[in-house]
Amino acid sequence: MTEQLASRAMIAYLSCSQWSARKLDRSATAEVTANHAAASDAGRFNKQTIPKEALYPIQKVVSAARNYFTANTLPWSDNGDRALSSLHYFKVMEQLRLYRVEFEDAVHEFCTNYDQHRERARLRLNSLFDVNDYPVVSEVARKFSFVFGVMPLPTASDFRVTMADDEVDEVRQEIQAQLDVRANTMMADVWGQLKSHMAHLKERLDNGGRQHDSTLTNITDLLERLPGFNITNDVGLEAMRVEIKNSLQGLTMKDIRDDDQLRSATADKTADILKQMAGLMG
Repeated sequence: MTEQLASRAMIAYLSCSQWSARKLDRSATAEVTANHAAASDAGRFNKQTIPKEALYPIQKVVSAARNYFTANTLPWSDNGDRALSSLHYFKVMEQLRLYRVEFEDAVHEFCTNYDQHRERARLRLNSLFDVNDYPVVSEVARKFSFVFGVMPLPTASDFRVTMADDEVDEVRQEIQAQLDVRANTMMADVWGQLKSHMAHLKERLDNGGRQHDSTLTNITDLLERLPGFNITNDVGLEAMRVEIKNSLQGLTMKDIRDDDQLRSATADKTADILKQMAGLMG
């Protein structure tokens, strides 16, 4: 399976570093614990040395980039690496470049106004202010980074250590088994996303509560990504994608809200699709 995956996907990574602007105040910690007659390890007083709103533009970009990266890739390893379809490569890389530019602009703006942020902190913190808590701006700038890239997906045949042939075969079999588990986990995630969105639609249709447009757009957005996510060429997943797309073609939540018969028919069709999915997912 992984030989096929390696020709259709790659490992992608996104690493963003930020300055938290938080500092442990040992003196304030000792004062608080003494005032409450508490043990010395009962708590810690961490100062926010720069107002949170000053860092918010940077945090906002990082959050958006991480959410986008996660939405357009699939789980691969515990260290944060994700699987990226070759079909999605150019689109995802271009969007991450745009996020990086936005990140760098936000960092530049923050560093340009660093002295003003520090002076506002002096007023806000009052006697808790300590000028030694503030690195020089060049050091602060180095605390921010936005790095992304791709690497080839590994295969068992990549193992080329000099060992006895039978030992090499055994290691390669172990590697292949691990890669198969990762591939299965990755595809289970795809099925899980699809099931979750369809179950949410069914719940909204059954309960008759507020039916947001995003309930449908989240499904259609996922359907657009599915051809790339279907890295293992799962024919059941492709068939399900086509069936869901056809069943929702031309529908809007406004139509469903305004037409009880249409809502009931859509709920029945959604329930049928969920049953089919349960059978395919095992």
